[in-house]
Amino acid sequence: FADMKARRLANRQTVYRIGSITKPFTAVMLMQLVAAGRVKLSDPVERYLPQVKGIAAKPPGAAPFTFLQLATMTAGLARDPDEEGPFEKGPVSNWETNLFAALRQTRYRSVPGTEYLYSNVGYATLGAALARVAGQPYVAWQRSRIFAPLGMTRTRFELDPTIEADLAVGYEARGDGTFDDKAAAQQARDGRGFRVPNGAIFTTVDDLARFVSLELGHGPDSVLPKQMLDDAFGGLVATDRQLEEGYGMGFKASRRDGYSYLGHNGSVAGYRAAMYYDRPRSLGVVLFRNVGGGSQNYDRLAVDILSVLAKQKVAEIQADIDTRFKGQVASPGSDAAVRRIIEEFRSGKPNYALMSGDLARETRQQLAQHVA
Repeated sequence: FADMKARRLANRQTVYRIGSITKPFTAVMLMQLVAAGRVKLSDPVERYLPQVKGIAAKPPGAAPFTFLQLATMTAGLARDPDEEGPFEKGPVSNWETNLFAALRQTRYRSVPGTEYLYSNVGYATLGAALARVAGQPYVAWQRSRIFAPLGMTRTRFELDPTIEADLAVGYEARGDGTFDDKAAAQQARDGRGFRVPNGAIFTTVDDLARFVSLELGHGPDSVLPKQMLDDAFGGLVATDRQLEEGYGMGFKASRRDGYSYLGHNGSVAGYRAAMYYDRPRSLGVVLFRNVGGGSQNYDRLAVDILSVLAKQKVAEIQADIDTRFKGQVASPGSDAAVRRIIEEFRSGKPNYALMSGDLARETRQQLAQHVA
């Protein structure tokens, strides 16, 4: 249900919060500006956003972190500010002011470029720096350069009257089996504070599917050239010692039971979301849930669905190859003819027309002896 009390069913117009799946949108903005020649991945962020110089505990001798390091979670920053503060709340219109307050409560955890550290405040910083590069507010760029050209007409950074009636009510599951709908509603009223480029988007399953299509390389090139996107997906940073997980420019790379996939997940109070895709097979899955907690693992379910779709596609491709192979008209003595003969031998029904006269006679004799 989109609303359990009203028993309102979810549909394709239902709006959900997607939390950290906002990060891939910020990464696309970075790629757009790189493609336009406005910035380089290796540029120091402090050149455009001097406020980052105030981040505490910078390791002695460490070079300034770059745009690429922020995008790949290797800038050495803590996950979040040291303490909660008023910067955790507030409308989208005030998010940068809240970010600058949050940066004064943020510290380095390692030397930039030396290890992977997931950082929400890092991605918020990336969004603010990109706005400086673009000469346009972050939210305005996202609306005009990504949402609009992709046809994401029901995607917002905060609720407005055009989508509010379709918002799924967010719930948190309690241990006794009941649900709390107050925490999500309170957070929606309070706003996300500095957490805009890293976790503020509201959207629908259809709209996010359009973004997945872009990530799969289906364009349009007016949003981002395919080659730029392909290059971005060609590199990532290992995030575990087993080399089963990695992080690239706004995407996670994972492998489970031998199956590799890309994407991101996200969560805020009352909402969980997963967006995973298989670029080689051009498949994607979007899964939203308006309940936090409980026994069901939404992330695993999304990967299970993608894995099943991938297996089906592989089977369909193999069946098509088999059909085409069986339908070949082979010339006597060709490699195709030899393969065809071998297959027919296995089935016990050789095609003597593909053989020479002597071979056909010998084959009939041997087959008769084998049957006898």
